[in-house]
Amino acid sequence: MKKLVLFVIFFNFSFYTFANSETNSIKIAAIYARDGIASVTGNQIYEALHYWANNINQKGGILNRKLEIVEYNHKSSPLMAKVMARKAIEDEVTAVIGCGWSTFTLVVAKELQNARIPMITPYSTHVDITQIGDYIFRICYDDLLQSEVLAKLVYHDLNAKKAAVLINTNQQYSIDLAGLFDQQFQKLGGQIVYEGDYVEKQTNYEDILSRMIEANPDICFIPGYAYDSSIIIKQAKRMDISITFLGSDGWNSEMYQYAADEIIGYYYTTHTHIDSAHPVSQQIIKDFQILSAVNNIDFTHFSLIHDAVYLLADAINRTGSLNRQEIRNQLAETRNFPGATGTISMNSSGNPLKPILILQFGKKQPILYKMFHP
Repeated sequence: MKKLVLFVIFFNFSFYTFANSETNSIKIAAIYARDGIASVTGNQIYEALHYWANNINQKGGILNRKLEIVEYNHKSSPLMAKVMARKAIEDEVTAVIGCGWSTFTLVVAKELQNARIPMITPYSTHVDITQIGDYIFRICYDDLLQSEVLAKLVYHDLNAKKAAVLINTNQQYSIDLAGLFDQQFQKLGGQIVYEGDYVEKQTNYEDILSRMIEANPDICFIPGYAYDSSIIIKQAKRMDISITFLGSDGWNSEMYQYAADEIIGYYYTTHTHIDSAHPVSQQIIKDFQILSAVNNIDFTHFSLIHDAVYLLADAINRTGSLNRQEIRNQLAETRNFPGATGTISMNSSGNPLKPILILQFGKKQPILYKMFHP
């Protein structure tokens, strides 16, 4: 009888442990905007995060558990981003994927570094982000590399020696990238003949555009986001300003919604493209077509989110547990990970070594212009 009782107790305990490992999900915080100016991209990112988490779960999950994306809406506010980071810490999430814009990521990263929670940002390029601490990683290149590539594009490929720069003073991303571009362009021998400031969702840009054209630049660089940059270009076209505009990774195919034909022929840096040669990128095109048929998501964002989710899953699998310090260590030791945006190896600063692309807006979609290998 005693043996039977012990067997029943052991059986029940074993069943509970097994069932518990399956029902207890691995909670990953996603800190993006569902409201406000950053929500256009944020809503798309949430859909991509859930899509890739479900993809992993359909194949058995991670460590015999489901991957759960827990949403923390920062409502396009840096203050709310800090609040959401602290809420994620209180909820004892295993790791964090976020944010989108560098303005929010800088705030969140400081909180998570202090709490020793691993964080991966898919596309925040501000140089200072990974310098915050050893728990902070990114999938994208940083603005130093981006500024070097942009300066070379302008100076060598476009043969432009005089540049104007229009800066969104609400966004740290825009301010800092403008400064880095200025340095790199002047280092090559170029001249910055005009710098104009604007604020988010400004409706009239005629003043800064008029002053810009008086300075007689060869090109105009707008290190901003899709909506504002599109409106600036539309107004420039109405003013018969015909110089070439170029942007950074804040630009994307979303701009066709706002500026349509006005953006054709202009250049911007980005992280991947359907025509790039990465094997994983080619594999997920069908996934992209399925999701984009329902949600208007950019292929670059879709690919970066894929890499963030799968890179984190890979680190957790290699760790074999949910120990945050060990997960951080495995992220830091990532080598030759086959991502959709390229083969990823983390350097000592938490930044990936992989290609950077320049696209040019075509009639219906951006086309691949050039690929740089750092």
